[in-house]
Order: sequence, then C-alpha cells, then structure tokens
Amino acid sequence: MFKIESKVNIKPNFTFKYVSENHADEVTWDDFLPQKHHLKSKNLSVYETETSTENLKIFVFKNDELFGLLYLQKLILVGKNIDFALTKYASLDCALKKLFSFNCDLSVLVCGNLYRNDFKGFYFINENDNYLLFSCLKDFFKVQNEAVGIIIKEFDSRTELNPTILNEFKFLGDDCTMNLNINSEWMNLNDYQANLSKKYRKRFEKIRNSAKNLEYKMLSLEEILQNQDIIYNLYLEVFEKQNVKLGKLSPNYFYEMKLILNENFEVFGVFENESLIGFSSHIHDNDTTEIHYIGFRNKLNEKYNLYFNLMYWGLENAIYNRKSNINFGRTAIIAKASIGAKPVEVRNFFYLKKGFVNLSLGFVFNSFYNNSEKELVLRNPFSE
Repeated sequence: MFKIESKVNIKPNFTFKYVSENHADEVTWDDFLPQKHHLKSKNLSVYETETSTENLKIFVFKNDELFGLLYLQKLILVGKNIDFALTKYASLDCALKKLFSFNCDLSVLVCGNLYRNDFKGFYFINENDNYLLFSCLKDFFKVQNEAVGIIIKEFDSRTELNPTILNEFKFLGDDCTMNLNINSEWMNLNDYQANLSKKYRKRFEKIRNSAKNLEYKMLSLEEILQNQDIIYNLYLEVFEKQNVKLGKLSPNYFYEMKLILNENFEVFGVFENESLIGFSSHIHDNDTTEIHYIGFRNKLNEKYNLYFNLMYWGLENAIYNRKSNINFGRTAIIAKASIGAKPVEVRNFFYLKKGFVNLSLGFVFNSFYNNSEKELVLRNPFSE
C-alpha cells in the first residue's frame, strides 16, 4: 500500500488524502461525484477485486479546499511480461533484460483504467481546471515513495496544455482507437455488406462462410458462471500472445462485470459442436458499443476466421441495438480498418523519475502505446 499521510505538504500546489474503507470521511467518494459518474465505487469494484492491479482513491485539496478526486491503478512491471524487441533498440536489449532480471518489482501508477477505453482517472469540480491534472500528479508524485512513474491514459484532446508541462510529461507514442460510425440506415449486417465495395464484399462473404457451421449466442449470467474457466482460458490464449502485458484479469472478471453492468455488459460464446471455442464481451455506453475483451482457440482461428468473425458479430450486435458507433479498441488497426473502422487519436503521457532504469521504461511505454501501423491505414472498404 502507498504510504501517504493525511495531508502531506512539501510546498506543493495540491495536498492529498488517501481514501480508506476503514474510516469515515467528512465527504464520501461517491457523494462527491455526480450521479451516474463512471468513477462511482460500484463501477470500480471489479477492477479492485478481479484484476492484477492495486487501486488507489485519493481526495485532492487545493488551498485546503476539496478540489477533486484521483483514481490511480498501481501496475507492477515484470520482465517476463515485456518483449524488449519492441523497443527497436537492439543495443539496449541485453541491458534491459538484465535490469528487469534483477529488479522485477518496478511499480508504475496509471491515471485512468488499463482495462477500459475512455475511462478518465480523475474528477475535478470545475471541468475548466482539467489542465491542472499534470501539476496535481506531479505534486502527488513527490509525496509517494514507491512508484517510479505515472502514465496519464487518454487525456482529453480538447484541453490545451502548457508547453512547460509537456517538457516534464512526455507524449506516449502515436496511439489511437479504431471506431466505426454506423450508418443509421443499416438494419442488419446485410445492409452493411451491401455498402461494401466488390473486393471487400467478397472478402466479407468468405470470412462469414468460414464460420457458417458455428453457433454464436449470448450467454446468460448463469452460463457465464458455468463456462467461467473455459472463457478465462480462451482469454489467456489471446493475452499471452501480446508483446507487452500490462494488467491481467482474474477468472471471475466477466461474471462480476455482468453483475455490475447488467444489460450494458454482454458476453457472447462461439460454439463448435456445443464446445465453446471463442467468446467476445461488449460494453454498451449510450450510443456506443465497445468490443471489450475477446478470446478464442488460436489453433482454430485460421480455419474459422475467429478474430474477424468476432468483430463482425460485434458489429451485428451494435446495429441490432441501434448504436451509432462501435469501438473496436486499439490493437490490430489494419485488420479493423479493413472492416471500415477509422483511427481516433488518443493522448497518453508519462512522467518518470530520472535514471537509466526509468529511462528504459520510457522505451517500454512507447513500444506499447506506439501504433506503428497507423500510417498504413489508407483503406476504405465501402463503395463510393
């Protein structure tokens, strides 16, 4: 646990108070937040209990007045979970591996949510003060004694930033999420298909035909629980192939998410002769469907085009629910561009203590967040 005194002051602009469940605060975390805010305790509980990260909830004070809240996730970086070849700095490869072999307990704070898109890790009373987040986190960094760095995940692109701040908080790569605006005239996937160009229509038909003998159906809460171990192993098959693994789910994650979000969270199973071989999870938020986590048998992916069919089934579900947008996430952007998704830029930043170990972390972070494929997204599958 991070050691933070009730109100530590080392001549900062901000002071902080760690929110503990063991004592009553004058103002509770939930009472301070607007109604239905995504940082309500109910929405955070699954990340506190069903993921590999520790969660911190912090009151922020300015001039001794309650100014806002910080939600931070503590990430422990382990060498075996990082493929250093991603850094593209061959001369550092050996040194980085040796560093992590001797120090496998480097902790980093994430302001945001490693497990969700567009999930900001702070709330200030006045939205016009959001630019102060950087100064706030810098002051917080002075009064904690464990983390070697802070990542700000998905900072609002509309907020202008002071150049002085950007000299200290480094921009993290060229990151984006892949989103598809759904045509309001589409009533089903056949309408989507009709809008494709001849080349992509044939490709779509081939992919869909490869899975014509599979069953794809929504799982009830009870079915999620019954298939929990299989679902988790399918998730791990995809997770273990990632080059950089930042945060891991527990086997109970999908069941707990369904309990919390109810109809706004759905899990679909893919069955081959009644055997579960893949799944996808979706989060519905207002007019958007987010393709959350997926999993599948890697050895069956080529035979059934499981990855692409999961994306198409997700699109079909979003059309059925009359959503105007589907968020496919940040990975495999060329594949998602071929479906019709477009990159939406997100801004991530990091702040590190000085030193070679922490310089090496900068390479790791940039490797994870840098979407080198982005410049190749020049395709449009739709007919003019």
